This record gives sequence, structure tokens and C-alpha cells, in this order.
Amino acid sequence: MVVSFIDGRLRVRDEALKIPIMAYKLKDKLMTINGVIDVSVSYKVGSLLIIYNAPALNIDMLMEVIAPYVSTKDNYKSVTKNSSIQPLLINRHVINTGMLLSLTVNIVSALSGIKSLHISSGIAFLMFCLNHIYKHRRLLFA
Repeated sequence: MVVSFIDGRLRVRDEALKIPIMAYKLKDKLMTINGVIDVSVSYKVGSLLIIYNAPALNIDMLMEVIAPYVSTKDNYKSVTKNSSIQPLLINRHVINTGMLLSLTVNIVSALSGIKSLHISSGIAFLMFCLNHIYKHRRLLFA
């Protein structure tokens, strides 16, 4: 399944790519295509990142090569360019900023002896951390 794409960059995720042999066979096949610059495999999450020369290749050409190797035959045209990237970046920045801010407030309140602020900022930090761990559970517990 195509997770995201912009001209020159395509990310595909599929359960079949969690099998290292399958993922690396597809990588080798893609690297033989003129216009493919780099292919990164993450078989732990079943992800493939393809960096390609957009003027030389288009997504249709790449999907013809990828289709036999993946189990999900979805309509990648329903994924708009950059559709899944922007919300994730905003959410990631909010969570990371929240973690940093709540940790800073927690340390300052602990040093200045404001117990109620220390407790509430500690709870906020814990919530941001749990959210972060939940979002990255596939990588953390693979």
C-alpha cells in the first residue's frame, strides 16, 4: 500500500515486505531501473522508501514493478501527493514540543519547590511520553 508520495519519493508499506528476503529482492529489482536513485528497506515495519528521478520515472512505472511483490493491491491514485506526511509532521512536532516543554516546566518547578505545578507537569510529560511510545511501538518492540 502506498503510504505517501511526492515527486521523486515514494513510500510503500505492506505485510509482505516484513519478510527480509522479499523486501531485499524487491530492492534489488528496483535498483536495476534507470532513474531509481536509492531504495531503503525497513523489514521490521514492512516499509520501502524509494528515491527516484521524477522526470525519468513516474509512479505508474514503479508500481508495475512493486505490484508482484506486495500482497495489498490498492489504488495508489487515491493517495494524494504528500497526503499522509503533513498531518504526521504537525502531530510529531506538537508531541515533541509538548514533551520538551512539560519536562522543562517539571524541572523548574521541582527546583523552585512548586509541588502542584511539578505534579501536573509530570503528568503532562508522562502523557506525551506514552503517546510517543504508542506511536512508535512497532519500532520499539520489534
